[in-house]
Amino acid sequence: MFERRRQAPPCDVCKQVPTKSESGRFTCGCGVSFVWVNGVKGNPEERARFRQIGYKWISVQDGGYYAMSPYPWIYLFADNTWELDPHIEAPELLTEYLDSVEAIIAMR
Repeated sequence: MFERRRQAPPCDVCKQVPTKSESGRFTCGCGVSFVWVNGVKGNPEERARFRQIGYKWISVQDGGYYAMSPYPWIYLFADNTWELDPHIEAPELLTEYLDSVEAIIAMR
């Protein structure tokens, strides 16, 4: 279904993927706190599955999007990657993560 792989987008300056620092903030090789790039809404199939499990698409002032729910928010990126906010341990593939969310919902 989806082939999105999980990866935080790299820093525009140093090209490193941010990692969690001792302070709990995500920083890149430049040492500055990471700022997200704009997310995208995804394709119609992705949007339908997100709606099915209770996610809502939120538009932000700078033109980006993210999927919001009681679970960690999901960012989809134009390069076919995705990431969670907050950054928690999760499967690499978006389909696997969404399957786990559906399993949690089904247990309620």
